Amino acid sequence: MPQLPSGRKVAIDPAPLATLLGAARQAANIHKVMAIKTARDLYPYMAVIYFVSKVENDKQEAKELNYRSDSLPAPTDMVPKATGYCLSDWREFTSDWSEKDKVAMREFLEGRATALFDTGMAAVVKTQAELHEPSSFLTKALVGTWDAGVHPAQEEGWAESNLGGTQWDDYDVLAALGLLHWGLPSDPTFSSNWEVMARLKTFLGLCEPDSRT
Repeated sequence: MPQLPSGRKVAIDPAPLATLLGAARQAANIHKVMAIKTARDLYPYMAVIYFVSKVENDKQEAKELNYRSDSLPAPTDMVPKATGYCLSDWREFTSDWSEKDKVAMREFLEGRATALFDTGMAAVVKTQAELHEPSSFLTKALVGTWDAGVHPAQEEGWAESNLGGTQWDDYDVLAALGLLHWGLPSDPTFSSNWEVMARLKTFLGLCEPDSRT
């Protein structure tokens, strides 16, 4: 929680990361968890919080924060307020900042904040390991396709084609099943499971045009 040269007081809240990891086995979240490899990948899941006076908070309920032991003391005359931004929204939430404030914030992110990122990465690695443990077929399939490099979210342009949500239409589902059929035979987790492969092959066979018509 730094105090910037302008006097602005900012905090980073890892609550979005905790929410993501808590629901890691949901189909729409698995690829998000598996994609986190570095501290920079945590930025979309680190909320930016401002400390404002109680008057500025406009009688809204103050956001509850759990402070780390190495955090600066919270200002007693101010309350934390959600900004709606995450660290990945740097351009947006710093649009009215001075250059000195931006430099100070970058120094904070590359300095004292690294302890927070280290804790976050440790939680991510633990969750990724848990996703590889025996679980439902859907979880195994999505994790397996990610490891094999054929998950739909690993395709170029995935993010741009899914703005506003992660809902898949019929074509997306068929494309994902096709990638499964192509990639799973070489994966040791699935290559010995003939039932899964047989069902997948049979279903895709039903989807193919009848060459006799």
